[in-house]
Amino acid sequence: MSAFADIACPNQPTAIAVVIAGSLRSFTRPLVYTSMRHNLLEALGGHQVVFLYGKLMHHHLANAHVDAASAVDMKSVEQAVAYLSGNGSTTVELEIEDQSAGNHSFKPVPPPCYLYPSTQRSYLNNYVGQLHSNYMGIGMVKTYEEAHNMSFSMVVRVRPDTAFMRSVQPHCTYSRTMAYMSHPEPADWMMILPRYVAEFVLHAPFQYYLDCWRHANETLRAPKEAHCCGGGRTALMVGGVMESGAPLAGPPWPWGGSQSAPPVGSAVVPHLFHAMVVRDRSHDQWCDDLFLLSRPDGHPDVMQIFSTPSECRKVLSAKFITPHPHNNDDNKTQEDNTTMHLGWG
Repeated sequence: MSAFADIACPNQPTAIAVVIAGSLRSFTRPLVYTSMRHNLLEALGGHQVVFLYGKLMHHHLANAHVDAASAVDMKSVEQAVAYLSGNGSTTVELEIEDQSAGNHSFKPVPPPCYLYPSTQRSYLNNYVGQLHSNYMGIGMVKTYEEAHNMSFSMVVRVRPDTAFMRSVQPHCTYSRTMAYMSHPEPADWMMILPRYVAEFVLHAPFQYYLDCWRHANETLRAPKEAHCCGGGRTALMVGGVMESGAPLAGPPWPWGGSQSAPPVGSAVVPHLFHAMVVRDRSHDQWCDDLFLLSRPDGHPDVMQIFSTPSECRKVLSAKFITPHPHNNDDNKTQEDNTTMHLGWG
């Protein structure tokens, strides 16, 4: 996969499953898929199979984070996948779900879960949708393993709207018994997991949601009180690591539960991965505070990637932008064609 990774990890043919699962809102942006290939796949090395589980509606993207005019069609997805695969040098298993009305592979009972009183239903649907994407992605891994009579050693999980500003380390530098998650970025942005831990982190949360709702709908008059979404995405995923018993590098260990102290080897490690979620047509105020090395309010628990706002915006410069397919020369705007913006979550 990568000359440097091959040199750094000689004679270590580690089988790695790379799960890219979720809405494909900015996956087709060159900044996203080119950085995934070079700074994630090639930098990591090993024997990789990429499992891309993407969600579209009528083969075009539409969700709460992208306005209706911003379309992502199958042709652009296929072009991004071709580049991601290195023109065939990396196996990419692709599954696209049409999420048009009536075609969902799961149908949550509204409201799908309860987090806090002011939570909007659209957020809850997106929340459960992310749990579902992870569930389907790890399901693709299981199907591949059974069909090829093999088992992966590691599972990398990354959102399909994530760009990598710097390379990850070669695969042999990560322990086969430790879980790694992004921090202080949300843990669901990027993670490297032992294969058995991936079951607890990617499969179990959505299965818990399904089982919880089934029980709640059968036994409770007010099912929303069942708290079937737990304490949030990060809590469920980090909680999955806790249930597995594996040590954790990245976010703080969740105190309480069945295990009051973290396993030996666990450590809070910020900025393991320089990964950033890229959102289409949202504001770039993060370049003025959240991503700076020295925030105006001095808060330490932030990304701290760029030295200046201009450096941040330079990374998101016009050369990475593909004009929106609905635009023509007469109605293009500066926002459409000069800046790629960052988003959170």
